Amino acid sequence: MKFTPGSPSFLVGLRQTRMG
Repeated sequence: MKFTPGSPSFLVGLRQTRMG
């Protein structure tokens, strides 16, 4: 999985990681 800053996928991946 590759996330790019400023991309919807980055925000989604970050939220999923923080949620556990």
